[in-house]
Amino acid sequence: MVTIPIIIVTLIGVENPFQLDAHLYGFIAITGTLVYCIIEEYGWRGYLQEEIKAVQSWKKYLIIGFLWYLWHLTFLTKASVGDNLFFFAMMVFGSWGIGQVAESTKSILASACFHLIIQIMMFNALIKNGIDVTEKLIILCVSVILWFAIVKKREKQNSIKNE
Repeated sequence: MVTIPIIIVTLIGVENPFQLDAHLYGFIAITGTLVYCIIEEYGWRGYLQEEIKAVQSWKKYLIIGFLWYLWHLTFLTKASVGDNLFFFAMMVFGSWGIGQVAESTKSILASACFHLIIQIMMFNALIKNGIDVTEKLIILCVSVILWFAIVKKREKQNSIKNE
């Protein structure tokens, strides 16, 4: 799963202010971002979600989303109250979505892949201005389609083994 966005972003390339080849920079930026996502997901899903697994589902994701919101410190920026509320809602929704990936796959890497897509689409300073919306949508669609195919294939293999 992790190789898919690395290959796509490397092939597309990322324009950058450092005058590096767009493909080389794309590889560096996506690899660095993936490492960041793996480390962050190890904390959010690998540790915290597991620690509070006995808490009701909606409370668990609200807690993780709230802490994730605080982690990003957006309330310290000049963002409006509305922007902060939207970001908070996105962190709660993201906690639920990525949390579902973690629970169904039992994989921090799978969670990190979905976190990576969020980084590519919205927030990552290394990538966001270096690729256009069409390229972001290509990365999103190809990655998610292939990831779901991989997950479904793995689920099918596991069900055959368990029979």
